[in-house]
Amino acid sequence: MTLPRSAGARINAVRAILQDAAIKGERCPTADGIARLLEKRRPGGWIVPLLARRGEIKIEVSGKNWRVVEIMTGAHAGRRTAENPDGHKPYRVIDRNGDRYLDRDGRVVKIR
Repeated sequence: MTLPRSAGARINAVRAILQDAAIKGERCPTADGIARLLEKRRPGGWIVPLLARRGEIKIEVSGKNWRVVEIMTGAHAGRRTAENPDGHKPYRVIDRNGDRYLDRDGRVVKIR
């Protein structure tokens, strides 16, 4: 897959990569992994957070910077990438409600 030139096409390509990983239950691709799939050095680190702010995905970050992406809209809503194999709970959530840090009990302690 080659990186599309327009911003809209790049957003669609990254959305498809994340959706594919969620459907297959695979680990969420890193920024470098997405760049490799798109045959580009950096596809634009702004795209994944943008999808979260739009409410299309929810990102949960847990121990060792493990990310789980949940698809929030469309035919695959509810599908998630692989969970943290060590069972760590998320300490950060990014979605349409913003960027929040959580304590061990899942309560919001900081909003970014």
